Amino acid sequence: MRAKQIMHTRSRFTIGYLTGGYYTPKSGKRYSYRYQVQGQEYEATDTREEDMNSDNGARFLVEYDTLDPGESSGHFTLAIPDSIQRIPANGWPSPPFPVSAKDLNYGRDEETAAE
Repeated sequence: MRAKQIMHTRSRFTIGYLTGGYYTPKSGKRYSYRYQVQGQEYEATDTREEDMNSDNGARFLVEYDTLDPGESSGHFTLAIPDSIQRIPANGWPSPPFPVSAKDLNYGRDEETAAE
C-alpha cells in the first residue's frame, strides 16, 4: 500500500496556506503549501485542482497522517470558511464544515490505479 493510501485510513484535518505555484513537465502545475500540527510547521506540494483559489495565503483543507504528519494531501478547492479561525493542536477528526465524500476522495482513485 502506498503512503497516501495508508494516510487516508488514519487521517485528520487542518488548515493549509498556499505559498506558491510552479510547473513541472511530468505532473504539470503544482502548488506549495504549509500547515501546522501540534505546533510543528510542515511544507508540502500537491497537484493543482481545477477551480482552486491560487492566491498566495489562500486557506484550504489539508488531510494529514496522524502517525506521519509530514505526509499530507491538499484539498485546494475546499476553502476554509472565514468563521473558522482556531485549529485544535492535533487537527480535526473530520472536516470542520460540510464536505461531500466525493470531494474528500480527490486523488484516491488515481493513487489506486497507479499501483
